[in-house]
Amino acid sequence: MKMKYYSQQAVHENTLFNRCIPNDIGPSPRRLSLKPNRSVHFSNDIIFQEHVRQGDLEQIGRFIRAGKINLNTIYLSGMAALHEAVLSGNLESVKLLVKSGADIHQQDEDGWTPLHIACSDGFPDIARYLLSMGASVDVENKCGEKPADLIDSECPELVKLFEKYYIDIHPSYVIKSEIARTPKLVVIGIAKDREATVHKERGARTE
Repeated sequence: MKMKYYSQQAVHENTLFNRCIPNDIGPSPRRLSLKPNRSVHFSNDIIFQEHVRQGDLEQIGRFIRAGKINLNTIYLSGMAALHEAVLSGNLESVKLLVKSGADIHQQDEDGWTPLHIACSDGFPDIARYLLSMGASVDVENKCGEKPADLIDSECPELVKLFEKYYIDIHPSYVIKSEIARTPKLVVIGIAKDREATVHKERGARTE
């Protein structure tokens, strides 16, 4: 795809002053041409990245069907298309990319997975979808943080989502962030209390 722009100087001289430049050969003046004098070429990756950021599902689908891009390419932003889609908060874009083969476990240049971003930026619907598609909660970024470590305790939907996940599916996980010290999501405490309750119930039935 090719995009063009005009020389600012040429447009300025023609449109503001309608200036004529003398011709060295004869007395007749000639006007500056308004034809574009330079062309800028953008790669398919850059154009696709912008479509993802804008949530343009039609264009995203068109690029994917045409096989113009690799969904797991890391852009100059340091992220891949799925990271960009999550960052934009567009669940439909995320779904389209995942269904088209984007890697839900892919890490960006800082080691963040799409789930890290969903947790950090407060997108519970996207986090829920990624978890339903098998996104790992155990991947650490370069700072040693797992997705749940980045959850803001003031995002109740994410807090409840991960509280349920860790109690029902992954009770042994230790959260290292501030949310581990909040009443809403003391996961380890809940897991231990639950285990103690189970042992107590079993003991009562034995007696």
